[in-house]
Amino acid sequence: MSDTIYRKRYISERSKRRLNISRGRCLLPDLLKQREWTQTFFAERSGRSVRMISHFCNGKRIMLPEDMYVAAMVLDCEMEDLYEWIHKK
Repeated sequence: MSDTIYRKRYISERSKRRLNISRGRCLLPDLLKQREWTQTFFAERSGRSVRMISHFCNGKRIMLPEDMYVAAMVLDCEMEDLYEWIHKK
């Protein structure tokens, strides 16, 4: 099968089963609690301000992909573990 035909078929199949996913509640407070870490301790380890960590934990701001990457590295978890993910039909 030529590469062009494969791409066209893949794109058309992918568009038929489009995923509708939204970000739910931030799970950072739960992850910190499991580790018995304070927001201040996490802020120091992640290089983010305590205020920014508080905003994430309270749902006032969402984490950018860069924030999620750093948090996942510090917490030794996957980026997907930082939020609830809602799958809509």
